[in-house]
Amino acid sequence: MSPKIIHSKLMLLYEVLADFKPHITATREKQDDAHYEIERQVQLAVEFCIAIGRRMLTLNELPNPETAREVFLLLGEKKIIPKKLSMLLADSVGLRNLIVHEYGKIDYSLFFGNLEAAYGAFTHLAKLASKFIKQT
Repeated sequence: MSPKIIHSKLMLLYEVLADFKPHITATREKQDDAHYEIERQVQLAVEFCIAIGRRMLTLNELPNPETAREVFLLLGEKKIIPKKLSMLLADSVGLRNLIVHEYGKIDYSLFFGNLEAAYGAFTHLAKLASKFIKQT
């Protein structure tokens, strides 16, 4: 099985992360002004991470979980990614669902306060996926 899908999703993830990064250190006012853009970047980053995670499971001949959250939990359980990272990414699925499905109101103080941690989790998975590709 080819890791080409991981590579293509990884390139898309890196593009989103490059656009996302300046928002981390922006003033709260600028973050507020760009909140739709930031929300979309987070949504896309989570979706690319899910796609990468699903492919990593497939290439490891593991079952494809029913939910996106379970993708990250299984990656952590099988020690493909660190457990702490798997929990952060699993939680990001809930945020993505909140953004996409508008289950409730986003607490922007919390959302903007966690941009750096989210960016770190996404980039950590990207680095691990790059390493995974080289080993496959």
